[in-house]
Amino acid sequence: MMSAYNKVNGQWCAENPFLLTETLQKAWGFKGFVISDWGSTYSTAGTINAGMNLEMPAATPCATGSPSRRPKRTETGPAG
Repeated sequence: MMSAYNKVNGQWCAENPFLLTETLQKAWGFKGFVISDWGSTYSTAGTINAGMNLEMPAATPCATGSPSRRPKRTETGPAG
C-alpha cells in the first residue's frame, strides 16, 4: 500500500497513525507492506510511528525549494 502526499485533518498521510495503523491495519486487517510515495515524507520518526514500513526517496533534491525537503547529510556523506 502506498501512502499519499496530502494531509487529512491537518496531518500528513504518511505520518497519520489513524490512517495507517488504526484504520488500515487494525480496522481493515491489512497485513501488507506500507510505503511512502516518492518524496512524500516530511519526517522519519513520524512516519515510522504512524506505521510506515519503507520511505521512498525524493526524485530530486529540493524539489519544492523547502529546506525541510532537502536530503539530510550523515557523517559518511549524503543520505539516500
